[in-house]
Amino acid sequence: MVSIILFVTACIVLVVAGILLAKSHKKEEKVDITENKEQNFNTKYDELTYLYKSGAIKEEEYKNQMKNLIN
Repeated sequence: MVSIILFVTACIVLVVAGILLAKSHKKEEKVDITENKEQNFNTKYDELTYLYKSGAIKEEEYKNQMKNLIN
């Protein structure tokens, strides 16, 4: 009987620890997202590539601006 109570208690402790760990991991991801928004770009090329991959600019605009950079 005692072993069953200890087993159930251990399971509950593990579940609670897992939930707390998952919540703290989500908070870290949110911080990373805000850091990326404030990212400084070394070149205009890097900035254009980031904007295109994130969907902020369309393919046509991306290609036109890249052509302007090359010329």
